[in-house]
Amino acid sequence: SDIQDFSVYTESVLKAKGSFGCTYIGQIDATLSGKQILQNEGFFQLKYRDLDRKKSSMEYYAQYQWNGAWGMLSRRLIGLNFRERILEAKGYDLYVGLGTFYQDERWNYDGVEDLSIIPAQPSEVTDRQLRLNSYIKGAIKLTSKCDFVCQTYLQSDALQILSHPKYRWYWSSEIVYNITDKWLLGINYDHTFNKNNPVPINSYYFGYQTNLSLKF
Repeated sequence: SDIQDFSVYTESVLKAKGSFGCTYIGQIDATLSGKQILQNEGFFQLKYRDLDRKKSSMEYYAQYQWNGAWGMLSRRLIGLNFRERILEAKGYDLYVGLGTFYQDERWNYDGVEDLSIIPAQPSEVTDRQLRLNSYIKGAIKLTSKCDFVCQTYLQSDALQILSHPKYRWYWSSEIVYNITDKWLLGINYDHTFNKNNPVPINSYYFGYQTNLSLKF
């Protein structure tokens, strides 16, 4: 069968008064092989934050997300973070954030590989909880033409963090090499580790890709 791959990424910034602004990020990825859906995931995020001008600031955000391969039908959340700039120098920057958010997730059993553990009459699973959020974002200029950028998030339930922790660790990194002023080579890697998901899917997922970009 023919394989059809569809990917869209959008990003925009609307500056407000002072140093704050509203940022929007959206991404959709889908892969089909004939009538079989191999990948169907995406997210939309709206955030109101300082545009990297203040050392310390608050940020507020809302997000909608889905992942068909996991069986995540939808994930809605709203939250806030305290954001701190740890380092900003020529070729280097480092930010950390700590906060909380409330999420509402809907799941089915499409992502469960072991059919023997799926209920005889499966129904949707709803997971609502208050969660803690922490992240680190950084960038390093390795050479005059090569940059390394990474971000990592660690999220956990706030009320049962000691007795029955449910956490999600996400990592994303990219090496970007400027071949010329217009041509860029990028190598991406990301992974997600989930502990105690609402449904018994695998704990670890990862992905990687190489891309060649033309900048106008």
